[in-house]
Amino acid sequence: MAETFVHRWERVGSIAPTELTEGRLQLHWASQIVASVGRALAKPEAGDSHTSMECIPVPRILAGDSLASSPNLRAALHVPELDLRLMRGLSETDPVHSLIGKTLDEGLEWMTSAIRSATKEEHPALEKPSEYDMPSHPTGEGQAFSGDERPAFAELARWFANAECVLTEAAANYPSATAVRCWPHHFDIGFLVLLEPDKDPETARSVGVGMSPGDSSYPQPYFYVNPYPRPEDPPEAELAGGGHWHSEGFFGAVLLGEKVTEDDSAEAQALRARSFIQSALDVLIGT
Repeated sequence: MAETFVHRWERVGSIAPTELTEGRLQLHWASQIVASVGRALAKPEAGDSHTSMECIPVPRILAGDSLASSPNLRAALHVPELDLRLMRGLSETDPVHSLIGKTLDEGLEWMTSAIRSATKEEHPALEKPSEYDMPSHPTGEGQAFSGDERPAFAELARWFANAECVLTEAAANYPSATAVRCWPHHFDIGFLVLLEPDKDPETARSVGVGMSPGDSSYPQPYFYVNPYPRPEDPPEAELAGGGHWHSEGFFGAVLLGEKVTEDDSAEAQALRARSFIQSALDVLIGT
């Protein structure tokens, strides 16, 4: 498994991690179209997991849950080109719709029409999110998505694909780990290690492991390992890979993207991310 993991990692850093904010915000808003399909048409699941997305590294797709009435269909976003797709199994159905030069509302309208055509059912029109706050950005207010951000989209696609790779490997070490998913609210990809799997997951002790493409805490991609609830006596153990403990707003272990990209080779980057995650898990699950 280790050799496969390292082989799958693609080098990141062709664009500095701190220069990805505009592309990340546009992708975050575009992903809401996929999440809206899950919210409206997928089978409801605990924790709103039916609104989350699966990261498919090849061909760089974030795919939503299957439609309840048509289990072979699911909406998807092709990250590098900002294309909307309606997938049948693991293959895309025609047509594919580029969001470049289009608005969020136009994307929602296209997806609504594509689903109606594929299912031959008059599903309700899809709507943008209202259940949670999204980061402020002109695309959320009607501005068209921009093709100028294609290099950033492609770089962020590599970050997501790499994260899916290292997180899937880490999750396999814990029988109580949940599936690796991308969540539409914070746009992070991750899983939970349930430390009390027989209890209500909303209140039970757990450790979240994931990658954020950037947020208000850090304007760059970063890996994180966060305990729940917040420990009364936070650990101070040294973390591998150049990680550090974060305590403002949330408590957890953090490995910044700029640390990952200090390594020039894909193999070294992969091993740095893996060693950080495992060292943080060793500390937090042992406390």
